[in-house]
Amino acid sequence: MKRLYTSFFLFIVLNLFSQNQLYNNGCIISVNGRVSSLIPTLRVNFSITNNDGDFSNNTGLIELTGDWNNISSSNYYTSTGIERFTGTNAQTVSGTWNGNSANRNQFYDLKINKSSTTGEIVSLATNVNVNASGSVDFESSNGIIRTDIASHGNNGSSYPYVLTLLSVDASKFTNYSTGYGALTKYIEGKLKRYVDQTSTYYYPIGVASASLDGMEAFRIVFNPPSVPTIFPSTGLIGYIQPAAIPLPVSDLIPNGDILFYDIGSFLTPNNNFSQCVGGPDGIDDEATIDIAITHEWIATPDAGSTFDYNIDVYPGVVLDNIPYSVMGAPCDAIYQKAKYLARNGRIGGNGSVGPTTDPAWPGVTGLYQAPTGNTISNQNSFSRFRLFGATDNNTVLPVELIYLQANPVNNEYIKVSWTTASENNNKGFVLLRSTDGITFDSIAWIPGNGTTAYPHSYYYNDLNVEKGVVYYYRLKQTDFNGRYTLSRMVYAQLILSNAESILLYPNPSNTNTTVQLLSPIDKEYKIDTYNPLGQLMFTSKVLTKQNIASRIELPSNIWARGLYIVKVQSEDRKDTKGIRFIKE
Repeated sequence: MKRLYTSFFLFIVLNLFSQNQLYNNGCIISVNGRVSSLIPTLRVNFSITNNDGDFSNNTGLIELTGDWNNISSSNYYTSTGIERFTGTNAQTVSGTWNGNSANRNQFYDLKINKSSTTGEIVSLATNVNVNASGSVDFESSNGIIRTDIASHGNNGSSYPYVLTLLSVDASKFTNYSTGYGALTKYIEGKLKRYVDQTSTYYYPIGVASASLDGMEAFRIVFNPPSVPTIFPSTGLIGYIQPAAIPLPVSDLIPNGDILFYDIGSFLTPNNNFSQCVGGPDGIDDEATIDIAITHEWIATPDAGSTFDYNIDVYPGVVLDNIPYSVMGAPCDAIYQKAKYLARNGRIGGNGSVGPTTDPAWPGVTGLYQAPTGNTISNQNSFSRFRLFGATDNNTVLPVELIYLQANPVNNEYIKVSWTTASENNNKGFVLLRSTDGITFDSIAWIPGNGTTAYPHSYYYNDLNVEKGVVYYYRLKQTDFNGRYTLSRMVYAQLILSNAESILLYPNPSNTNTTVQLLSPIDKEYKIDTYNPLGQLMFTSKVLTKQNIASRIELPSNIWARGLYIVKVQSEDRKDTKGIRFIKE
């Protein structure tokens, strides 16, 4: 085998210089310039060893098919050029490569050029830095940078070394695999990128290509501040590891494992629940978190700082194979799953909100949180991230009501009617009635339609009512598995002869509220609403028909919290009533 040994001053300026092995024993080698990024200035058909030599790559292109060992004590490898690892043999980088100044002991433009899966791995036997003005590029169809000389299966935390990109320019890392579960062109182990907190950084990290899906990437999208700010660059290391805390899930989530959201209001271009469960009905749906993927992503900065970022994770199908609920039939797999990303075990990270107050779930404590999918936004610190979910058996969609009404009929009885947009496992409805809005009694059972994607209408005529009494109604929808939810309340009243009725409901309310008017004769009313400062917030006129309830909705959802006065006055000004309304 032909070898080049140097024990004297050697200065190389050839545009094309090829050797089978290069061993520099403490001398000076300079590789100067290149014809193009395709033609090497120096090609070594096997390994390079720089044994404390003054070895410089001055905008040249060094290409090798073997290992590279850089031993540095008094002298350095210095580069402003290209270093290309190529061929069908596995290669190893060893020695001192963690320099961070003066272009010393670090790669400048590192290129992985592997056209075959045979010998595609470039192993790091040491920490390796890539220059702050340099780049990393997967030039060909294959290539894996492994941050150790041996695989550690599915545990990225076991890889002892780190590939560090000192440049904050996200465009200096190119041609890696993207998406889900790639088997090549990624980092097996640990990757550190320096970030400027205003850009987007992709982390094509993963584990051994034979474990899980190989690459299990993530992406950090920093949200630039509204006022231009200069952030100090920060190193952010990323990898994936088996979850530090195993199942059961109930032990993992510090804020409880029950989540609520009105899934009909969760509308995105690709996941439109309104097509299968109807639009928002104001009733929270429940997901009880009972599953989680086996691994978690780790993202750790070198130092604390102020962050505002979104994170997306890209697990392959092997890792992300748990049976997330698709929110039950009729929402099949084409719609959003009950899937949640958590930071440090908190669903939604610091963006999640507090407990629900929906009366449909009396006595149940949980977080009000929409499904996040593989993304959470507006986070302010880094640590570990993991996907959680709910199975079908632990996901409940109450029946989606289009409307629920109670109306007097001929001032003889009250008709309670409602329509569902869809139903899921619906055994039926218990109709509840109250005369004080607090204590309810069951007065009827109305069978449901099981599971259906189509609207269904129901009604019940309450004949056992007295005139002059306000009756409150609500539905208790019951599933075949015994679980139930409660609807909002509605009100109605039969009037006494020559008497009128004015109702305001709901009160208090954090949404819109309704004024209901019932009169024994045709009559016009004016409705004025004043805020605590006496300012007129709303005014309208309503014409009632004899013994037929008329309703008008006040736009209180846009009002600030506080006490309001709703003034209802007949056209002849003989009948005036003021009602206190509390906006929560």
